[in-house]
Amino acid sequence: MEKKKILIVDDDLMCRKAISNFAKKHGIESDVVGSGKEAIDSVKSNPSSHFLIMMDLYMPDMNGYETAVELQKVAQGSLGKLVVMSGDELNKEDYEKHGFTYYLQKPVNKKAFEKLMTELNL
Repeated sequence: MEKKKILIVDDDLMCRKAISNFAKKHGIESDVVGSGKEAIDSVKSNPSSHFLIMMDLYMPDMNGYETAVELQKVAQGSLGKLVVMSGDELNKEDYEKHGFTYYLQKPVNKKAFEKLMTELNL
């Protein structure tokens, strides 16, 4: 059976580490990158390698919405589910029109991560 893997995209090192640790405790491997451009490079190299991409909305090079649009172009239908993360409250219509399925309030805590995993049946 193939192991499930997530991609964590956030310019905040502490956030990347925290979510990666939550995933590890659930037996889920993770790749971490610090920018939208790095996420695009990661997906280009293997578009179907991540069943879930958790992405910060506000990053310096490309915001999460811009990155999501580019990832969908690169992956050509094989992109995993997208989760947007932000410290701001987000309008569901706004994030869904950019391809995001879920929203997590930052800072993401263990309970919120576990709830997401339950919703994804993991």
